[in-house]
Amino acid sequence: MREGRIFGFLVIFFAVLAMASCGGSETPPSEAVSVNTLDGRTNIAVNSVFRYTFDIPIDESTVTEDSYFIVPIPRLAQVLKADIDPALCDPANALGASLNCNTLKTCDLTPEENLDGDAQYAICLTDDIYYLLGRSFTGFMARFTTAAATVQYQVTPSGDDNIDTLNPSEAQTVNSGESVEFTVTAKDGYTVYDSVGRTCPAGSWEGNLYTTGPITEDCTVEFAAEFTANYQKIFVTNSGNTGKFAGDPNFAISNADAFCMNDSNYPGNGVYKAMIVNGVTRNACTSSNCETNGTTEHIDWVLLPDTTYVRADLTKVIGRTTDKGIFNFNIAELTNAFSDITEEIETWTGLDDEWRTVTGYTCQDWTEDDANRTGYIGLCNSKDGEAIAAFEQSCDRDNVKIVCVEQIN
Repeated sequence: MREGRIFGFLVIFFAVLAMASCGGSETPPSEAVSVNTLDGRTNIAVNSVFRYTFDIPIDESTVTEDSYFIVPIPRLAQVLKADIDPALCDPANALGASLNCNTLKTCDLTPEENLDGDAQYAICLTDDIYYLLGRSFTGFMARFTTAAATVQYQVTPSGDDNIDTLNPSEAQTVNSGESVEFTVTAKDGYTVYDSVGRTCPAGSWEGNLYTTGPITEDCTVEFAAEFTANYQKIFVTNSGNTGKFAGDPNFAISNADAFCMNDSNYPGNGVYKAMIVNGVTRNACTSSNCETNGTTEHIDWVLLPDTTYVRADLTKVIGRTTDKGIFNFNIAELTNAFSDITEEIETWTGLDDEWRTVTGYTCQDWTEDDANRTGYIGLCNSKDGEAIAAFEQSCDRDNVKIVCVEQIN
């Protein structure tokens, strides 16, 4: 019997660096691990390609995945090399791998998936290759030790509706003991809370950069923001009314203001007036968007210039007025509508979409509920010019609401 056939296989033991992987196999490194020099080596990457270089040229067609393969070494078999059982190199135990003999002397073996960390394996050459090379490989047997496995966790971030950007916004995979950084910015008029909802270890802020504590398990971080800008509030009445607020036009506008103050949606404090005009006792603009004379065109007008307006419940910014004291729909839409109501809720205004009083369409200065008269209405769920001027409505319609605006006391 030829020297070395006592085993019938070439067995080369090697250790694998414990690098646990989340989500499947990793891209192999650019350089393969040389099987010829594995003796005594440790910390081999779990995504390695294993290259064996033969001493003499071979016919690559004779080297198949059944003659050059990888098998795991059970813990009980990890003994002194003198006690190695050649039966471990059974092709039935081989791991899935692809074989590429790219020269007449070199063959690369690439596992289909990352190898386990903290484990031992054997690379085996069957006896058909042994005979092909015509020499003994008994002295190539070696034993190797592995490092401990690296544990990884997921950190999942989220932000409420007032967070403008969260980067990264997807779950992050990190090694145990590492931290994760998130850049967080709030929408205009809002400030990110220093307090972070979390199951992750407590972290710290540096400007808008939040760094978690060292991660030791899967966890979450939740960012939120509060409204902090100087602002005035707006609400839409819960109750509706016809186009008649008084029999005397001198009292119609003030009665519409009282309608706001007595409505169930009134937030409980502050003075509110109705966004409704008659061109006489209340007026927004006499020119398009007050371009001619600015705020001097106002009469008892309800909006302030250069002011941020929000919903009365402080959930959404509506928009910021121009220096003319109006929202210029020719420049931009509202940030958010006066109301989140999805259906088309009508509100009396008497305005066109450039804030001028529509003469003849104010229900006779808000003193008539006659079906033969009309008043201009807005749609409180719109963000464009229809928010104040959508179409004319019959003055006898009794469920039209009012947009109410907070005043400076």
